[in-house]
Formats: sequence, structure tokens, C-alpha cells
Amino acid sequence: MPKKNLATFALSRLRERLSLVEDVAKEAEIVAEIRRGVDFRGINLWTLIFAMLIASIGLNVNSTAVIIGAMLISPLMGPIMGVGLGVAIFDFDLVKRAFLNLALAVVFSVTTSFLYFSLSPLSDAQSELLARTTPTLWDVLIAFVGGLAGIVAGSGRDRGNAIPGVAIATALMPPLCTAGYGLATRNGAYFLGAAYLFFINAVMIALSTTLVVRFLRFKPVSQPDEGQRTRVRRTIAAVVVLTVAPSLYLGWRIVQQNAFTRGAKQFVHEELSFSGVYTITSDVSYWPKRAITVLLVGKAVPDNLIENARQHAARYGLEGTDIRIDQGAEATDAAKDAIAQKAESLQGLLRVSEERIKTLEAELVRQKRPEFPLSDIAEELRVQYPTVSSLRVAEVVTTGSSQPTAPSLVVLVDAARPIAEKDRQKILAWLSVRLKAIVVSIVVQVAPPRITSTRNP
Repeated sequence: MPKKNLATFALSRLRERLSLVEDVAKEAEIVAEIRRGVDFRGINLWTLIFAMLIASIGLNVNSTAVIIGAMLISPLMGPIMGVGLGVAIFDFDLVKRAFLNLALAVVFSVTTSFLYFSLSPLSDAQSELLARTTPTLWDVLIAFVGGLAGIVAGSGRDRGNAIPGVAIATALMPPLCTAGYGLATRNGAYFLGAAYLFFINAVMIALSTTLVVRFLRFKPVSQPDEGQRTRVRRTIAAVVVLTVAPSLYLGWRIVQQNAFTRGAKQFVHEELSFSGVYTITSDVSYWPKRAITVLLVGKAVPDNLIENARQHAARYGLEGTDIRIDQGAEATDAAKDAIAQKAESLQGLLRVSEERIKTLEAELVRQKRPEFPLSDIAEELRVQYPTVSSLRVAEVVTTGSSQPTAPSLVVLVDAARPIAEKDRQKILAWLSVRLKAIVVSIVVQVAPPRITSTRNP
């Protein structure tokens, strides 16, 4: 079978599997469902506002799960697909109505996000928010393929609920939230980048809807003449070109920036590695000026080696890059500050580690110490000195020592009458051996005889 006939056969089979073209009721059902999703009023409008609040909170606290939840309940896909359907079937009233509702949705969305971020105490731009400020060609492809998936799934015999998935994949709501954040923080770059990303998503979803509806040969509402058809085709082409062209440049710049960053890291690793020299900081800047600033400490590197490394920069794609290498006493104030900050941080970690080690050593010694058998010792002492009724011990806590030692004790002896100094010394020596500790002193309390001895409190 010739290739042309094979392609025609494959397309026809695909068309048959996607939709029952001959089934007018089926086609009318699809068109009616898209029309119903165009209008923003009542429940749809309130759902949009609440979804925008949820998405704004998710971006503010950098929660991916919250952002996905907001996109699942977002009704933004309706008017975008309505534009694509209206263009495909030449229903210009539907196109106008879908545009007006989409504009209304955008205004309410950006306003809601603007009000939230104006009142939120969290003003830092998180990674989820920053990801929506630099659209590229890959965002165009995602939006176009996602739109194809949505309209194809909605037109097939076994229709699945693909619209929420398409809304998540193309991320319609986060760009509008980011645009509101840009307005609230007066950051024009964030606002323009996010607005452009939403424009890309909307145009590509509408385009994919138009192409699939044309491919499935839905019945047009009106029969335009050849001039109208030509104007529609040219308008579509112009909008697509204007949409895609900036993303091509931005995508190319991101590729170049990634290549530059990778080359800069390789250059620092391979060309600035010297014996006895350490790289403290390595700052790489691509925009607005390509520059590399490296801070080296350790042994001084001769100027001829530094110059030789600069001459090798072209090997890593760093032509025209301003390469600044600071070392030792020649370091700039910023470099010296970086060294001081790192040194202070390391000293702080060292102090914390030393305190932790001391605490753990003291705890280890405490855990290894045996319990003193005071009852037995008191009975043994009473046999030798009947006037003794009981004894207690108190541990002397020693601070500032980094080495674990045997416990130091003060022994409190209750006796019926004072004990002679000679006997005290004997008791002191005996208790040191018996308790396996350093007995600092013995304190004798004269008290009436007690029947029982007390244990260590």
C-alpha cells in the first residue's frame, strides 16, 4: 500500500475511533458541554475565586499539594476551550462570549491574588512561584499537548474526565496567582513573565481544541466564504507566531545559561584546583554580564598560573567571561566578609559540638556509675561504731572538666554523739574503698539514734 494511502487510512481510522462523526446527537452533546463551561456567573465565579485563594496560599507557602488541589476545582478551562470550539465551527458569537468570560475570569483571578498577597505577611517568592515567571518553549509544548489530550478524551467514545488533568498539566491558575503577586510586590518582571505563561497556555489549549474539532469535522454553525476562511487561518497563524516567538528566545537563553553554568563549574573544578589551596566561594553570573568570581584561600597561587587558567576558559565555553580570582590578602571586602562568615559559622558549630561532647561524656559516666549500697554500708559502719545511726551521700558536681572522672562524694553521718577526728579519718579511708569513689569529707550530725538507714535520695 502506498505511503499516502496508508496515512489517509490511518487518519480515517483514528477519526472513527475518536468520535462517532455520523452521530449528530453525540456531536451536539460535546458542543453543548463546552458551551456550558464558557459562562462565568454564580457558582462558577465563586468557585474560581475560592480556587484562586487556595492556589495563592499554596504558592505563598510553597505547597505543591495545595496548588494541585486548587487546579482540580478551577473552572478556567471552559472559556478557553470555548474559544477554540467557536473558531473551529465558525461560531463567532461563541468566540466573543468566550473571550469576554475569559477576560472576566482573568480580572477576578488576578484581583483575588493581588488582594491576598497584599495582605499576606509572607512576602518572599518561593520556588513554586518563581517557576511561573520564566516561560519557555517547553511550556508551549506542554500546553498544546495537554489541550489535545483534553479535547480528544472529551470527544472519544469512552469519555474520561481529562479536563482536570489538563488543567493541572498546563497550570492555568498558578501563572495568574504569580501575576497578582507581581502586582502586589510591584515586580514588573514577575507580572509580565506570569502573564505571558498564562497567555501561552490559553492560546495553545484553544489551538489544540480548534485543530481536533476541525479534524473530527464538526458541523459549522455558519458557512463562511473563502475570504473569511483565509482571514481566520491568517489570524490563527499570527497569534500562534506571536505566542511562540518569545518562548523560543527564552528557551534558547535558558539552554545557553545552563551550558554556561555547567562550563563555569567545570572550569573552577579543573583549572583552579591547586595543592594546598581551597575554594571558599564560586559565584557564577550569566545575566546581565557573564562573570565568574572565585575566592581561594591557602597557599598563594602565582600570577602565571592564574593567567594560564584564564587562557583555558575558552575550552569550557567561557569566551568573553569576566573571570575574577581573589585569594588571601588580595581578597575584596565581600570576599573577606564571606571568609569571616564561614569562620564564625564553623566556630559556632565547633562550640556546639564541644558542649555536646561534654554533655554526652558526663551522661556516659553517670550511666556507668553503680548504685551505692547505703543500707549495707550503714550496717557495716554501725558494727564498727555503734553510735552511728545512718548515713547519706551527696555527689559533688565538677564543671569545666572535659575528662570523665570517678564520682566525688560528701558523706553525711548521723550519730548519737560526735566522732573523734582519728575515727573520722579511718571512716573516710574505708568509705573511699568501699564506695569506689573519692570521698571529699565526712559531715557528722549529732542526732538521736535511728532504727533504719536511708538510701541515696
